[in-house]
Amino acid sequence: SDTAQFLGIGEAARLRLAGRPSAKITPEENSAWFDKVSAEILEQVREAEQRAGSHGSKELVATMVDMRVLAGLAAYHARRLPAGLHYALFLETGDLHAFDEALRHERAAIAEWRKVVALTDGVYPDNIIMGSEGRMTGSWKTELAALEKGLAQLEAERARVRLEHRAVVARLDFGDGPVEEGFQAIRSKQSYSPA
Repeated sequence: SDTAQFLGIGEAARLRLAGRPSAKITPEENSAWFDKVSAEILEQVREAEQRAGSHGSKELVATMVDMRVLAGLAAYHARRLPAGLHYALFLETGDLHAFDEALRHERAAIAEWRKVVALTDGVYPDNIIMGSEGRMTGSWKTELAALEKGLAQLEAERARVRLEHRAVVARLDFGDGPVEEGFQAIRSKQSYSPA
């Protein structure tokens, strides 16, 4: 959310399309960082559990759940950033391949979120009160429902989007034979010029 340090998704898409770099951290760099942090956390969890062996306390077990949740959240964001970037590229260009990539990354992000839900189900209450004034309530399951609803909306949008066909600017008939009605003849000894 620090717009002085991180490149926003829309801005990143516009700069990429213009072929212009930025000194800010790009969504791709941020995604790679989240992936790296997720892997590092999981490696440290494995090491801590291995060192504790059968002597792990309840506190250690609870802490390892929390650490796996942090790793899962990092993995989620590592996949969500490219989803946002590809969707922004689609909005800027109408490129359906970008939309399809956005959907692929969004599905991967939600799969990571499902792992967080599985980790926390039965460990945390379903209605956690968060924030200084308790305005945020629910759990990772609550957010999963919202994420899946958003994905369904994107999939419905994608189903409605069709390729736009460009306007016909010329109908050319190449060859020396008869010319089809509505076409312009381009003979074998001619070259074509829009003029």
